Amino acid sequence: MKIFVFILVSIFSVALVGCGRNGQPMEDAIPTVEEPPAPSGAQPPTPPPVDTPEGQPSPSPAEVFPTEVDIAQSLELWDYAEVFWDIFTAGDIPGAMDLMTEAMQELGEDAWAGLLQEIVATGGDFVEGSTELMLYQFTDEHHVFDFVAHNITTITNYRIAIDHDGLIAGFFVMHREFLQYDAADLHFDSEPISLGQEWPLDGILTIPHGASEDEPVPAILLVHGSGNMAGDMDSSLFGNRPFFDIASYLSANGIAVLRYNKRTFSHGAELIAAYPDNFTVWQETVEDAIFAAELLRDDPRIDPNRIFMLGHSLGGMVAPRIHLQGGDFAGMVLFATTPLSFTDIIIEQNQAFLETADAQTREVLLPYIREMTALLNNVQYMTPQEARDMPFDGGATFYYLRDLAIYSFQALIPQVQIPLLIIHGTHDFQTTAESSIPAFEETLAGRDDVTIQVHYGLNHMMMPSVATEIHDIMDDYAIPNNVDEQVLRNIAAWVNEN
Repeated sequence: MKIFVFILVSIFSVALVGCGRNGQPMEDAIPTVEEPPAPSGAQPPTPPPVDTPEGQPSPSPAEVFPTEVDIAQSLELWDYAEVFWDIFTAGDIPGAMDLMTEAMQELGEDAWAGLLQEIVATGGDFVEGSTELMLYQFTDEHHVFDFVAHNITTITNYRIAIDHDGLIAGFFVMHREFLQYDAADLHFDSEPISLGQEWPLDGILTIPHGASEDEPVPAILLVHGSGNMAGDMDSSLFGNRPFFDIASYLSANGIAVLRYNKRTFSHGAELIAAYPDNFTVWQETVEDAIFAAELLRDDPRIDPNRIFMLGHSLGGMVAPRIHLQGGDFAGMVLFATTPLSFTDIIIEQNQAFLETADAQTREVLLPYIREMTALLNNVQYMTPQEARDMPFDGGATFYYLRDLAIYSFQALIPQVQIPLLIIHGTHDFQTTAESSIPAFEETLAGRDDVTIQVHYGLNHMMMPSVATEIHDIMDDYAIPNNVDEQVLRNIAAWVNEN
């Protein structure tokens, strides 16, 4: 086992505290659970939109505007939004204004030209073909498209709204980031994909230029952590986009990356309604990761023997399960995660919160946390019906926690004999290095295919941190940042070595 500690220049220090416990494997083999079998195949990717042939007129609003919410038609509307974007970024302000509502036109040609000049002055020229649709929303009055586009030194989130007359009714600059690399030299393409069948998910495959059946490239799929706050394909949180950072850097360095919206992000209410008392991480995460692995395996440009997985937080905790139930990876990156049980992590976070809270808050929360701790310590001994009858969080029940206990990391990792890269940050207050790294060392002792890297000063998103305790983390995540470049270099090097 190789262990590295990366020290960054920092003026901040932190005391890490926790009370996690190392759980013991419940069984040597994967237990039988009440779940559908792993899928046998993944739905092929949706082809990208077809460009308007040269010399042919662009589609009119009447030709593409849907009379009701329809995904296929809304994607045609996205084509129309892209027509506006192409005209605007080419500097044809009068042509772009012809596609706007009267209210938008009243801002005046000088205002629109000034906005374009400001965008280019800040980030440089636009990178052709770099727009990526991220989110579609339908309201009573508008179809709304959130997308990103590259300039030479920036990436920016934009929003375009189209009204019921098919005119551009809103155009917003939402968020801008300065890149760690030159966007003009990315050397990869971004291809939209559709993942799954019953619960379809949008995603993006970034693939290096030159990848072909004759020269296939390695690939890695990115698996989300728990919750929905960072559930889109970029794992966006307060404008930070760790999965986008990872995909862009790795694909610029010869590695294809598949990322996709989390199922609970795209189908949250419907999913909970379909599984009112027996929702598990299988429905949340595992099945779609298996679909993703099979989609990569079916792409002739991908080396089927070099498909990897990066699991963030909960995604890393269930990585052994994904691998054993159909992922069949060449190696796994365990990214800001832990071998401790999910219930132990909840207990550890609650304890850390109490230890740093004021006296009044502790007095109010202590009875509740004591009761919750007793329940969490007992979850693996609950019967299926007992677990189904006890509400947990977000519409799920304790059946969700019981399932995680059955499929625990420590129960399954002895069967996973592939290379592992474990990456952690010292300022991670959700899965702390203080409790997680010793647990990894104990669980994986004696293995020579495991590399552990601890990066000083990085948080749960592997971005530079100013937090000093768990109460600070949301403010910390709100600071515009990027995944640390040393982390990205290490992942790229590790994948290329394996």
